[in-house]
Amino acid sequence: MKFFPAYYLLLLFPALVFSTRQGYEELERQLKEVFKERSNILHQLLKTSKELEGIKVNLQSLKNDEASARSDVQKLLELGQKQRQSCSLDSADHNINSKIKARNSIL
Repeated sequence: MKFFPAYYLLLLFPALVFSTRQGYEELERQLKEVFKERSNILHQLLKTSKELEGIKVNLQSLKNDEASARSDVQKLLELGQKQRQSCSLDSADHNINSKIKARNSIL
């Protein structure tokens, strides 16, 4: 009779094994779900990383274009200034030549 409580435990052992197995199966299912979600997150991160790299390249291109445009505008401004100076000199030269011709015709 001393072993009588042990019989109860032996009778409950299959239920305990079944319960433990169900617990493991549930953990395995949850683990698969977590890894699937992790895989999706890594895929999204990779995609986002590629998009960010593309944005970075485009931004650098825009900066280069802006620098080039500034350089072009600066050159145009310098050319305009030189042209105004040249026109001013041509006008002054024309005025001087006119005065010289007028003076020569008087003399």
